[in-house]
Amino acid sequence: MSLTGASNQRGIAIFYAVVVGGLVLVMSFAITQIAFREVRFSALSSRSQHAFYASNSGLECALYWDLKEAQFSTQVFPNDINEKDIECAGDKVADFEQSYTPPDPNTGSNTGTSPDGTGPYGTYTSTFTVNGLGIDGDSCADVEVLKNWGGSSELKTTILVNGRDNCSASGRGIERSIEVEY
Repeated sequence: MSLTGASNQRGIAIFYAVVVGGLVLVMSFAITQIAFREVRFSALSSRSQHAFYASNSGLECALYWDLKEAQFSTQVFPNDINEKDIECAGDKVADFEQSYTPPDPNTGSNTGTSPDGTGPYGTYTSTFTVNGLGIDGDSCADVEVLKNWGGSSELKTTILVNGRDNCSASGRGIERSIEVEY
């Protein structure tokens, strides 16, 4: 009789060992999955910071060249500005372009000459790209500077900057934008 009782005890001990081992295995798998998600999230957060810093650098560049150097024109045909004049982060900017959009007379917009006499009312747009930003130099920022006389006597300037963490053509990138009006 004592042999059969000991045999039942051994079977229960093996059963408990398998159950406890299975629970430990499931818990370790769940903890590993959480850890991997956290690692991915922290890498994404770092890339997001690179994109934001690129955007901020582009904004600082545009503010400097607008407020200190008055480089973004409010003339229909500016002849004293080109991309060779603008330098950001130690490099010349790329893809510099300027354009003018006249106001729509059907909307009641003023179609005369701007109060400072430099040109007609309307929107003057300057766009450029700042490359080589970030620790590895692979971040960039696309900058758009809008100067609009609109229908008022005050010039409204809007700067929109889209910073990217990875400006190469391949791979996914994260983009962060900043918009400033003054």
